[in-house]
Amino acid sequence: MSGFHDDLRGFRKIDKEIIEFSRGNRGGRRRMAIPNEEEFAEREAKLSELEQRIDKEKTSSNSEVKGILADHMLQIIDGMKAQVKESKSQPHRYLHGLLYGIESISQPRDRERNEDNEESRLERTKEMLSKGGDLIKAVENLCSNVPASSRRMVIDSLERIQGQADTAKDKLKDVFSKASDSDLNNLVASLNDIAKLAADIKDQVKTLPEAKATEESFTYGENLKRIYDVDLDELLSWYEDEVEKCNKKVFDMAKELDPNRHPFEILDQDLPACDSAESMFALLRDCVALAREKCQQWVTLPEGEECGVKPVPESIKDFYPWGGYGYEGNVLNGDLKGHVFLNQYNYATITRGWIYMNAIHECYAGHHVHTVKTAAQNMPLTFKIGRAVPLSEGVCMRSETLMQDIYGDKTYPLFTAYRRLHTAVRIMADLAIFQFNQGEEAAVELYMKYLGLARHVAQGQVNSQMRTPGYFTTYYYGLQKLESMQKECGWNDKDYTELIFSSGRFSLDLLPRLIKLNPEERHLLFHNFYPEDER
Repeated sequence: MSGFHDDLRGFRKIDKEIIEFSRGNRGGRRRMAIPNEEEFAEREAKLSELEQRIDKEKTSSNSEVKGILADHMLQIIDGMKAQVKESKSQPHRYLHGLLYGIESISQPRDRERNEDNEESRLERTKEMLSKGGDLIKAVENLCSNVPASSRRMVIDSLERIQGQADTAKDKLKDVFSKASDSDLNNLVASLNDIAKLAADIKDQVKTLPEAKATEESFTYGENLKRIYDVDLDELLSWYEDEVEKCNKKVFDMAKELDPNRHPFEILDQDLPACDSAESMFALLRDCVALAREKCQQWVTLPEGEECGVKPVPESIKDFYPWGGYGYEGNVLNGDLKGHVFLNQYNYATITRGWIYMNAIHECYAGHHVHTVKTAAQNMPLTFKIGRAVPLSEGVCMRSETLMQDIYGDKTYPLFTAYRRLHTAVRIMADLAIFQFNQGEEAAVELYMKYLGLARHVAQGQVNSQMRTPGYFTTYYYGLQKLESMQKECGWNDKDYTELIFSSGRFSLDLLPRLIKLNPEERHLLFHNFYPEDER
């Protein structure tokens, strides 16, 4: 054991440094990143220095454990470099932290209530608001070199910041009950300044002339590979065939259930939506409890984990037509609580099938299980933040089919087939928007054609894709990769499920090497990486 820890001392030091840098901790102090040339140059220099040190550690021996660590860390570094380039062409991403920070004033997240006392939250809020103006101005400077679609995202984010700032002012006394009148007045003044600046900059961005693509523009293919670990050429080679294959399966399964009804009729009539938001949430709670019980046939749960049920946060209701997962903590701190949310405003279109699926995909065995197992394990810290979207979405997609019989509902397997079609169409829609430049309406039409979605639901799906180009290709792509790897390695469902849920945020490219690692080394790497005195 001591030999293992001694041999990896250099990697543990780099592991911690990458984490500190990724969180914006410079010189021991966490700060809000202002997107300017000085910030970009500082990041590039530090990341290049880390790359050199990783290469040096990698070449110090022929250890496969070291090789896996080095290649994983190098992927993270490359991803960080890519994120800088991506953010220059999608500057609205820099506004997300400010938007959610202001929202949390009026709607404190559980993790903030649990981790911080009021005094520390007040100081953090002051600092955030003091930097907010500089952040907004820096984003404006980036807008002159980005396409109109990216500017629309900036305008939308600024509108939301303006609205949240106005809302937060009325909640200050409740949230900061111990604050002095002077502090409260200063917070109100800061929120007023940010709201006014957001409104002014929004109007200025609207009048900017159309930007032209440059050599430094971040291409869609580069975005897929460097941010999401997805190969564009691979998608282009099979996306149409996969949509048609999934579509055929939906119709074949529907015919077996009832040859006289269209698949959408069967799903709507046999798995209907609830008659109120309250009954929708009640059903979801029951489904989450059942999924938690049943998932333990395939995967272990860390002691003390909890997954609640909540409504969708106001700031994202237009981007999550069905629901999603919210983690209430920090994986680096080992926090074990989270929640699934559904969009109460869309309860009439969230059918029983979507509710069944969310209980699995978002909770058990889905994002919640993956997140809390990652938080609980003594693995490299960079394994907890790595470039692993195809893995994290793929494991949840796989569980949808693995657990489709837990509800005892004969129609639900048809929904899981429909869900696979949904994620295949997401790839087609993403390519339509970002690869073929066919526009948002073309993507909306695809969702309505293949999935029978109402226009406002289809538009909500497209709204999400516009904010995160490439992300929605990862669901079906990750599922395909994981199923293929299981066939190749021959592992049974239980052992393979435990492995992929215990692998942290790991790249699919590196997963086959992890599978081939001897069990003792794999256990040490993912469950005993840091010695007791370094935790």
